[in-house]
Amino acid sequence: MHVAVYNVTGLELLKEAIEKAGYTGKVDIGMDVAASEFCKESKYDLDFKNPNSDKSLWVSSTIRRNIFNASIIKCRALFA
Repeated sequence: MHVAVYNVTGLELLKEAIEKAGYTGKVDIGMDVAASEFCKESKYDLDFKNPNSDKSLWVSSTIRRNIFNASIIKCRALFA
């Protein structure tokens, strides 16, 4: 499973928690996708919190942009 999938799953859980707590429409969720934190050797390590991340899975800026754009579209649909 790709890291971006975990992000969407996490947002689904967050949305459910907000609904169960009765805060629907009262809470805003933002995403900070600042790439500087996971940019290494001109590639993007989407598993950057893992000290043993696999370099063969690091992605280019184009792929990173596509992954985050797809995640944002899924998030908009989730919260629509």
